[in-house]
Amino acid sequence: MLKKDTTLLRNNTVPEKQQEYIGIMEKQLNKMKWLITNLLKMSKLDAGTADYKKENFLFTLH
Repeated sequence: MLKKDTTLLRNNTVPEKQQEYIGIMEKQLNKMKWLITNLLKMSKLDAGTADYKKENFLFTLH
């Protein structure tokens, strides 16, 4: 919800200083989203309910 609010604010004509604050808010919201997502993943791992996907990958040494 907050992400939509910052998008709406950015789409409106607001002074440059407020645009700077909106940019800071967006960065912090992205960090908070990353943190919450990872905390949820960790709690799933801890509870033993995590979903696993088997993927092939190439490992090379340089």
